[in-house]
Amino acid sequence: MAAPHALTAVVAVLPLVDRISTATGIPVGMLMIALLHVAGSWLTRELNLGVWRRVWLLDAVSCGLLLPLLPLLASTSRVSYVSRTWGGFDPVLWTAIGAISVVIGAGLLAAALSADQPAESSLLFLPLALLVPAFLGAPRDLGERGSLTVVAEVFALAAAIAFVGWLLPAGLQPLTSALALVVQFAVLLALGYRPGFDGARDKLVPGLSVVLLVVTIVASVAVPLVSMWLRRVIRAAGQSTPSAG
Repeated sequence: MAAPHALTAVVAVLPLVDRISTATGIPVGMLMIALLHVAGSWLTRELNLGVWRRVWLLDAVSCGLLLPLLPLLASTSRVSYVSRTWGGFDPVLWTAIGAISVVIGAGLLAAALSADQPAESSLLFLPLALLVPAFLGAPRDLGERGSLTVVAEVFALAAAIAFVGWLLPAGLQPLTSALALVVQFAVLLALGYRPGFDGARDKLVPGLSVVLLVVTIVASVAVPLVSMWLRRVIRAAGQSTPSAG
């Protein structure tokens, strides 16, 4: 389960990406990551590699749906000119709602895809869970290179944790995502990276980022629980279905 994360991290730091982006003005790095995830999802489907396909799919959701929203939400939480009084609040509100919806939807997807093996659900949700605090705690005005650096760091960390988590006993695997978040918070705080909310004139604006962070933490704990509940429901439905003949 670690290989898709590792490949994403490698693509994010390719030197060629910066040169092409500078020459063309096109976010080549993000496009290459998107193509990588599409190709990985398609190939694993054709080869009938169920577990790997799940990983590629959740990585695609993380980078394709959540990643475009996080830099905007992080940057607007630190400036004074975005507020309900000065204007510009509605786009931030809808961005936060979109990000929260993606986190909840991805959590439900991870739980549903892992209903046969709930221990995997936490590992599937891991990159998305790590992306949220990484971007909210990153310096302002990341730009494409800064965003790609954060992506590379997050997915490299996710690859390492997924590898270790895969080796853990099944009873400990559901805790992987939540424990990884705790470690990430500690590292970010130790390095001095934390949400920069001091510059916000309207405290509701950074409050939206706090809500997203809380939803991510709750989802990290809830995803394996929901997956285990789904497995019980599926088994109960199977046992109550009368056998043919």
